Amino acid sequence: MNAHYACAGERETNNRGNHMKKTIATLMLIGALSISGPAFAAASCFGTISQVKTEDDGAVLIYSSWRTAYTQVCNLKDNWKGIDPQTCWGWFAHSSTALTENLAVRVYYAALASGDCPTLDTGSLSPAPTYIILH
Repeated sequence: MNAHYACAGERETNNRGNHMKKTIATLMLIGALSISGPAFAAASCFGTISQVKTEDDGAVLIYSSWRTAYTQVCNLKDNWKGIDPQTCWGWFAHSSTALTENLAVRVYYAALASGDCPTLDTGSLSPAPTYIILH
């Protein structure tokens, strides 16, 4: 009989230990996610476009107030970083309209952190936007 009670007691102690380990692991995961969460927020770059440049290979670049350098947004001839030429023609029209009408734009980058707008890579090294909105 005593052996039975000893096993039950050990089992109860093991269950408490496993529960405690799971609780600690869950708390650590929540802590890690709360610390790293903002680093993965998307970049929503807002401002004006002072120049729209098209190159002979079809590349469309904008000179924006948030970057003050040329960043490529797409290519009118070929797929560029997942952006097809049809979408690029729309973005080219938006960018040109923003320039000629002096309208603000928002260029959204899902894969970047929220503070990355002033330090975007330039030229063909630029990341591909997710969308462009006229304001």
